[in-house]
Amino acid sequence: MPRGVVHGFGVQEAASIVSISTPGIFSPDFFREMADALNAAGDGPPDRELLMTIQKRHGLTPALPES
Repeated sequence: MPRGVVHGFGVQEAASIVSISTPGIFSPDFFREMADALNAAGDGPPDRELLMTIQKRHGLTPALPES
């Protein structure tokens, strides 16, 4: 997808994802912070506000899914 294209995905059951971002604009810190936030949720849903804060800090513009 070209930069600036709004996109996302939904997961209905356990899954794995492989994503390649070129040029590589995300630092390892982005992935560490996201992993920490997701792991902190345990078996519950992740803190959406925290995930969006991390995304913004790393130059992303979060877009909420359409209802």
